[in-house]
Amino acid sequence: MSKEFLNEINEKEANQNESFQKEKFEKIKPDRSKYIVLALVLIALIVASIFFMNPKVTLEQLVGMDISDAKTWAFNNDIQLIQKDIYAPMESGTILTQSIEAGNEIKAKSTITVEVSLGYDPNEVINLPMFDDTWTKTKIIAWLNENQLENFTLVYEETLDKEPNLYLSHTLPETTNEFLRSHQIEFTLTALPVEAEITVVDFLNFSTAQIDAWAKDNEILVKYNFAYSDTVQTNKVLRQSLSAGTIINPKDSILVTLSQGPAIKVVDFTSYDESAASAWAKENSIDLTTIKEYSLNVAKDVAIYQSLAKDSIVKTGENLTLYYSLGAEITIPSYVNQAFTNLQNFVETQNKNKAQLILNVKYSHSSDVAKNKIIAQSIVDARTPIGSTIDVVVSLGDLVIVPSLTDDPTTYVGGSRSALQAYEMVMQACKSADIVCQIIFEDNDEKLGMVYSQSIQSGTQVSDSTVVEVVIYD
Repeated sequence: MSKEFLNEINEKEANQNESFQKEKFEKIKPDRSKYIVLALVLIALIVASIFFMNPKVTLEQLVGMDISDAKTWAFNNDIQLIQKDIYAPMESGTILTQSIEAGNEIKAKSTITVEVSLGYDPNEVINLPMFDDTWTKTKIIAWLNENQLENFTLVYEETLDKEPNLYLSHTLPETTNEFLRSHQIEFTLTALPVEAEITVVDFLNFSTAQIDAWAKDNEILVKYNFAYSDTVQTNKVLRQSLSAGTIINPKDSILVTLSQGPAIKVVDFTSYDESAASAWAKENSIDLTTIKEYSLNVAKDVAIYQSLAKDSIVKTGENLTLYYSLGAEITIPSYVNQAFTNLQNFVETQNKNKAQLILNVKYSHSSDVAKNKIIAQSIVDARTPIGSTIDVVVSLGDLVIVPSLTDDPTTYVGGSRSALQAYEMVMQACKSADIVCQIIFEDNDEKLGMVYSQSIQSGTQVSDSTVVEVVIYD
């Protein structure tokens, strides 16, 4: 260490001691403005976090919508939908009422109760009019349609003294005190004598294709309805309105009832784990799809939502989707020294399951961690609540100093070196400085082999992955 360097330090210390003797103290009023600003920022962050954690959605007009479409809307907006089925003079599956009016803003996880039509009540009492010979086939069909009666047949009786398609009589079930919509009614109508007579066959072992073919060949109208059965296979014939051997005429109608398979009552899956739900679906021939997502309100491994309502009656082959809770916390693995995209992909996957994670990214140069890899993360190999923020520092690579690569044009003599020699010289300098260089050759016979320019000035600090463009005359 030199004598001059020590004398310089002693002089500095003497000056500092002298300044301490002359120092004066003044009372300074505290500046509280920064605390006020900090409080306002904190309040803003709290309000923003409440809004973020409790997003609202504008309720759509569900009345008139099909229940399947409403369930899709409810799931996409994280709304709990409770379905109550009632009979109503509307198409089955149509929503009749909603517990909260359309247009209201509601929070995620809110519950909405909807009443859904089961269609016309099969047990509704239907008043029978006074049928007489003024009733034509057209008038009878119109009355049947008006009252949504499907369980009917038309038979014909040949008459010589009356016009065709007039009412003759009707038959009801023998035990009927009151006629219900579900009861069968048979009308006998007049018909002109015809030579063709058709004998009804037994459809018991027929497929619907075979029944349709027979009906087409004999000009008979076949109508189908469905009923549950514990003994008859799905889509097989349960019964037919006209027994085998009955003589009918062309244009007559037959009602064929097909099996829907067993009537399955849907359970409440909140008490079923995934294994039990899978076993139930397999036993009842239900197609099951299981989806997992994070939840603040439902414990881990408990069902959050089921697409088929509890206690609803369904047939085999129905599709059931169950959503199971992953709990309210997410395990964050360490991505330190890994590509930042790996952490981004992880967060994206978790957020698809409603984790609501946020990445707060900062960038810094590092001599130890390569560019675009993670230097540090705030949560490592730990569990964190839904909606947490993960602070991440991402490397910009090492800082290096750009060397001087260019020739002095005033002293360089054209042809002192070839362009290839200049190229090798520059690349060696770039390698030694640990920077990336891109060489651009330009035509100049007078200054052949001269390194003309570099895109970043020498002495500049840059990332080790920064590209420096260098022009060489060729």
